[in-house]
Amino acid sequence: MSQNMESIMPTFEMLPKIVRIMFGVEGLTFQQPLDYYITMYFWYSLLIFTHAAFVGATIIAKEERDKTSEFLFAKPYKRSDIITAKILVGVFHVSIMALGTWLFTIGILLPLFDGASIFSIVSITMLGMFLTQLVFLGLGLLCTALFRKYKAGVSASLLIVLASFVIAVILEYLGSVDHLNFLSPFRYFTVRAVINEGISQLYVLIAAAITAVSIYLTYGFYSRRDLI
Repeated sequence: MSQNMESIMPTFEMLPKIVRIMFGVEGLTFQQPLDYYITMYFWYSLLIFTHAAFVGATIIAKEERDKTSEFLFAKPYKRSDIITAKILVGVFHVSIMALGTWLFTIGILLPLFDGASIFSIVSITMLGMFLTQLVFLGLGLLCTALFRKYKAGVSASLLIVLASFVIAVILEYLGSVDHLNFLSPFRYFTVRAVINEGISQLYVLIAAAITAVSIYLTYGFYSRRDLI
């Protein structure tokens, strides 16, 4: 694998820095297995965070999309209880995605790493990924609660993911602006930062605050919505 990468690296080095950042290969030599994991994590993040936002945006409003709101919300349950159940289902979905990604990554990298080393590295970084998933799940929920039309809510949630990615790329390109990482959930728990410094308590609090506020506002906005 390393020989193949050696033949590709000159091509990467010819690319502009901003492009290397967008492809998750900036600053990597692929001379050590960890570099491969950093790139894997980068691409995982794009897919998994988009999935989390999409789940959040669709799990609440799918009855409106399918025109079955009267069937569900006419049942003798509080609307807040139904929302709670839906949020728990959303958390279950992103948890399964995180667990599957963790198992897949462990299986792929075990032959390249010392077993104990890769287990701890992947586990701690995947914890950061899961916390970020919850952030995007919460933002997806909020988008659906804010917009009356299903498509508008989904589009807004995916736009947030895209905007967060663009901001993360810009911050990486600028360099030495770590104090602005709070602007993008993509920057809360990067592999390099987590390996070198551990899970940041500050960004755990920020992630928890964004998730909690998003869910709280989801209850408020959606509970008052006229679904008929």
